[in-house]
Amino acid sequence: MLAADLTRVTWHSLWTVEGLVALGTLVLAVCTAGLAAFTAAMAKRTAILAEFTEKDVALARTAIEADVRPVLIAVSRGEFVLPAGNYETRVPGTGAVRAHPDRAVVYVQDVDGLLFVSVPGRNEGAGIAFVRSVALDWQGAELGGESTSEQVPPQAFTRASFGLPAPSLHTVNDTGSLSVKITYADLAGNIWASKFTLEPAPEIGQHDWKVAAFDISHEGRTATITAD
Repeated sequence: MLAADLTRVTWHSLWTVEGLVALGTLVLAVCTAGLAAFTAAMAKRTAILAEFTEKDVALARTAIEADVRPVLIAVSRGEFVLPAGNYETRVPGTGAVRAHPDRAVVYVQDVDGLLFVSVPGRNEGAGIAFVRSVALDWQGAELGGESTSEQVPPQAFTRASFGLPAPSLHTVNDTGSLSVKITYADLAGNIWASKFTLEPAPEIGQHDWKVAAFDISHEGRTATITAD
């Protein structure tokens, strides 16, 4: 009975309705299989391309950042000294001015009952530093001050200065250190921060201070540099 139920396919039977339907089904199956294989291959190539594209974007971003990145660092003593005359620094909140021939001088003084703190920074990066804020970090509180320049081109200087009623100079001297942070942006909108740690410098003078170290941070990354 089984043999009798089988219909032999001939050239003439192929061109019947049933034969054409069967042929169409076969062609569709072959096309579907081919399309599936092609889709899988394209998906693999797209994944590889996406991986390379992501790497290329990261490399391009790194290159752009390097071209526009500012880096505010501490100013080394004795490197920028006027042979005649002084660099003047205004004491915020007063009419007082302090002057020194060495541009790197760090001030931590009592001026008219205010704690006067002032520290310079120099842009060693390739791009302009757009200063957003300066802050004196004291026991977890950030106390605001002023900067002498809000746009610092490469190799140029700025200075963060503070005139604060508290803490007192006596308290700061007892603590033995404090820190000043300058936050700035680059042309690409990335935010950077340079934090200067200040300590007494009896080797320079009885009441002198210096930058002992500074940190440069960006997006959670921090690098600490010990100052000369």
